[in-house]
Amino acid sequence: MRKLFRPILITSFVIASLSYKLSAQTSASSKPLNVAVINSLHFEDDNKGVTKLVNTREKAEAEFKPKMDELGTMQMKLDDIKKKIEKTPSQNDRKLIEEGERLQRDLVYKQEDYRAKYNRRFQELMRPVYTAMGNAMQQWSKKNGYDMLFDISKDDKGIIVWVEESKIIELTDDLIKHFNTVL
Repeated sequence: MRKLFRPILITSFVIASLSYKLSAQTSASSKPLNVAVINSLHFEDDNKGVTKLVNTREKAEAEFKPKMDELGTMQMKLDDIKKKIEKTPSQNDRKLIEEGERLQRDLVYKQEDYRAKYNRRFQELMRPVYTAMGNAMQQWSKKNGYDMLFDISKDDKGIIVWVEESKIIELTDDLIKHFNTVL
């Protein structure tokens, strides 16, 4: 329980600290922050999304299509064996059952192997795209005068994806002193 509570507590402190920093910055400069909301789920839309992101994802999928087809064929064979065994339970041939068990083991192994290889390759391909997108997002935000971007793709509250560094004031020590005073 304690292990679960600590990350929640730390996350709450970070959010409170950031909110405190931003409100302090706003009142100190008396210039409101210019905040924008984005939904990054739309970045991957095949028709209106980020072309480089969509193309790179499709490249990863195309590289692994033969393996996916192989897994699909194996699954169909396994399904056929299961149907034969269910149709004639009294006439089940031991060889058919053993073949089904072997095929099941091979399928599970190949699925896990495929998933690991795909995830590794996907990250290799996507990492440079995500880095470039992050840099472009920061550049776009500054160019358009935004101090902060929230991504609402996970929930309506959003998560901070970018903050103009010059707008942040580090107040963690002050907040700790305040907690120690009031708690």
